[in-house]
Amino acid sequence: MEIMTARQSWSDGQIDSLDRKVDEGFRHIDERFEQVDKRFEQVDKRFDRLEDAIGELRREMNAMQRAMVQLGAAIFAALAGVVATQLALIMTQL
Repeated sequence: MEIMTARQSWSDGQIDSLDRKVDEGFRHIDERFEQVDKRFEQVDKRFDRLEDAIGELRREMNAMQRAMVQLGAAIFAALAGVVATQLALIMTQL
């Protein structure tokens, strides 16, 4: 069993072939990164739509909260009016 092998001498053709293989490998990696970049762009667009939907939901919730506060104030005013009327009736009967 041989532990050390003789150093192989490289010809210009072998070096050129290796160079082409390395270039092809990097070209393949570049294509894959382009695909990944496109996927990230799609995800970014989805997040943009989601952010828009959340913003619209917040606006609707704020409007609903405003309406609920106004309704509460109207109910309070109506109850205060009923109480005041009843007190006025009671006071006039005394």
